[in-house]
Amino acid sequence: MKNSLICILIVVCCAGCGTTVPFALVERVSVAALDPTVVRAKFKKAMPERFQIVNSAIFRYRGREMTGIGYVSVDMKKKAVAVACMNPLGIKLFNLEGTNGQYQCSLALKDVVSREDFARVAGMDIGNTFLNILPAQDSIVRKTQDSIIFSQTHPGGRQEYVFAGTDGVLIEKRSFDGRKLSWRIRYYEYQKQGGKLLPRGIVLENKKYSYSLVIRLKEVVVVKF
Repeated sequence: MKNSLICILIVVCCAGCGTTVPFALVERVSVAALDPTVVRAKFKKAMPERFQIVNSAIFRYRGREMTGIGYVSVDMKKKAVAVACMNPLGIKLFNLEGTNGQYQCSLALKDVVSREDFARVAGMDIGNTFLNILPAQDSIVRKTQDSIIFSQTHPGGRQEYVFAGTDGVLIEKRSFDGRKLSWRIRYYEYQKQGGKLLPRGIVLENKKYSYSLVIRLKEVVVVKF
């Protein structure tokens, strides 16, 4: 069964603005009585493996902004993602395909993005946005008053998954190089679609590469087997 299709519409806002969060924050409640293993299992069961989304988004890179229409295909079970982004005139700006973190990416944004490795990094970030949403079962777990944080190491640093709210949902993924935050992805306004749970808003920030992407889901279709 072929991968599902996610459509992304990238909309430009005024230049020079910082990353804003136009979504409602999750209600923070005590997690003292929550079992992290149960929270992880419940979230895994609630998430779809294949789904279709129509959404709007805002892309910013060091004060520069652009508009476009993107198409993303995601299959969580196969850990596969494919992206094709074009501007409203139909000119292709970005193309990405990959599985298990190995991506082939091309970027036609040299007038906006100067770094040669930006396409590779953006591809990894997009993959991390839609894939690998569950922490490893052997993650180190700690609790704050209102969140459960799963932490796992990677070469040069660590990655954290933050769960919170009355339903115990993933509200943030973040990666550190040493002690320095490299990137983070925040998830907002979870709603059930086709019996499965998806966030209506996503904010991706890459601190190292100075860009952000704000995504607002408009329509969702869960693809069933």
